Amino acid sequence: MLNSSTWQLALFDARAQEDVWGEDPDARICISLAPMGEVRREGGGFRLSGRWSFAYGSTHAGWALLSCYLRDDSGKPLEVRTFLVPAKDYRIEQVRDTVGLRGTSSNDILVDNAFIPPHRTISAAQLASPARPGYAVNPEPSYRLALGSVFTSSVSAPLVGVAESACAEYLSAMRIRTRVGAAGGRTVPDDPFAQIRAARAASEIDAAWLQLSRNITDLYACAQRGEQPALQLRTRLRRDQVLATERATRAVDLLMENAGGHALRIGDDALQRAWRDIHTGRGHTTNDPEKALVLYGREAFGLEVHDPML
Repeated sequence: MLNSSTWQLALFDARAQEDVWGEDPDARICISLAPMGEVRREGGGFRLSGRWSFAYGSTHAGWALLSCYLRDDSGKPLEVRTFLVPAKDYRIEQVRDTVGLRGTSSNDILVDNAFIPPHRTISAAQLASPARPGYAVNPEPSYRLALGSVFTSSVSAPLVGVAESACAEYLSAMRIRTRVGAAGGRTVPDDPFAQIRAARAASEIDAAWLQLSRNITDLYACAQRGEQPALQLRTRLRRDQVLATERATRAVDLLMENAGGHALRIGDDALQRAWRDIHTGRGHTTNDPEKALVLYGREAFGLEVHDPML
């Protein structure tokens, strides 16, 4: 998530990038994309206040990207804008108390009447445009990729990595494990049921990586050619992205179910940690399979498709 927020900042006006990276090239930016809070125009800039939830990387970052509806005088939404806010202008409320992915520090951010200069904000329309402000200083093709494609992939790819790590941990731990009781003291590597689960889990992980990699490769090729990716490719990416998460979760479940009582003990068991992390990540809204698969199905049947994460 920190990588996706860094990528998104590179789409901003060059002055905003200089504000962040001019003094610290390694500066990190947390992010909360759901439009929350309140904003109004003031003195050539904007005045921002409110609470933003699920700000990924909050305690690791010195800046935040926060989205908000800009409204007219009647309260009607005009557009969604994302604002770049320095840490001195917000405070973090520690609410991240979850069973997994605790290191993401996905806490709440509170802003009280912060002034945002115009170069530190970008509209949703600009983010979706082929002429983003950041292109002037970042012409590399990766900065022409669609925000929805980058963001959703950045949610799923780490979870496939979690599953890959869990598989390696399972194989390492089980090589020296012996089954007792009904298994008659047989070593786990000799257990055909363990062999089958290892094979199934590895296949699920490979399928997830292959599809994610193919789609990003195809997207990047479009960016290199200066083309907008076709709707079919974008819906395919969302289809494969949610199913990659589903496959990764299934792989870890297969291994956890066969790992025995040791993996269930409260402590620092790596496989259990992976199991907790992947189920926590599976709960992210972009990993909802039904919402994403409907998009692919509608496009396949020739129906209209509208979604901000495409």
